[in-house]
Amino acid sequence: AFYNCSSLTSITVDSDNKNYGSDSNGVLYNKDKTELIQYPIGNKRTSFSIPSSVLIIGNYAFSFCSKLTSIDIPDSVTCIENSAFSGCNKLTNIRIPNSVMSIGVAAFEFCGSLTSIKIPDSVTSISDYVFFECSNLKSIEIPDGITSIGEGAFFLCNSLTSVEIPDSVMSIGEWAFDYCDSLIIKCYENSCAHQYAIRNGISFRLIGIGEVKSVSISDMTLGYKSTAIITPKITADQGADFKVTFTSSNPSAISVDDNGRVTSNKTFGFTPGSAVITVTVTDSNGNTVSDSCTVSVQFTPIQWIIKIVLFGWIWY
Repeated sequence: AFYNCSSLTSITVDSDNKNYGSDSNGVLYNKDKTELIQYPIGNKRTSFSIPSSVLIIGNYAFSFCSKLTSIDIPDSVTCIENSAFSGCNKLTNIRIPNSVMSIGVAAFEFCGSLTSIKIPDSVTSISDYVFFECSNLKSIEIPDGITSIGEGAFFLCNSLTSVEIPDSVMSIGEWAFDYCDSLIIKCYENSCAHQYAIRNGISFRLIGIGEVKSVSISDMTLGYKSTAIITPKITADQGADFKVTFTSSNPSAISVDDNGRVTSNKTFGFTPGSAVITVTVTDSNGNTVSDSCTVSVQFTPIQWIIKIVLFGWIWY
């Protein structure tokens, strides 16, 4: 009824109306305010908190509200209906609470400023075109309970580089990930997502097969003009094939080779130097994990004496 009324700033309902109500923000609800029917599209607010009485965010309720950057959805909401937030192209901050059980068709289409979304565990299917042309979406969390991903669900989400699809997904619709040109699908072998990726020529990485999980290294103290070995703790699948590399933030003071051997080099002055060493592990699937530590250098008493005698500036 109020679709794309771009100059509408407030809706007021007579208090005697038996079916509808409004609030001081000029928002239209049903009488008991359990359904938010229409937010005034032309209102210039940049943020809005939906009242805790609301259970349903109705069809097109916030559609084309281009001023809003942040919307707070309360834990009372159980349903987000079709196109509820479509065209909210400045919306950058939105949390979908775990109370939500269904998200309608095209609910977030054309939300070009959204960068990340976590779908709650209570949702079992991703509707058609729900994130259509969310061009800045970089991160999406799909829970294990999802059974289907609808047609065109992530169509033209061209900033999406990686998505993990659980093996609970039994169907993926046509064009679901079309024009996601840099996308890598993480999936289980022989799963629906694995077959979908093969069928549509999308890059994929298999979960749990030759995969590196984590790496950690600890801070250390090194003697001046001495060497030591950094031994990373790597967690990976049995038989995983991976490559380990090391880098130093200050190689002139502390260098590191491909085997993790750190060396304290000669330095000017009274500061022996320190560096952040980063280890990166990359498996044959292209998965990468990394960690960093700080390597500090100390002079021995004899080295301190030499430095003092030579006034510190000698490269010793």
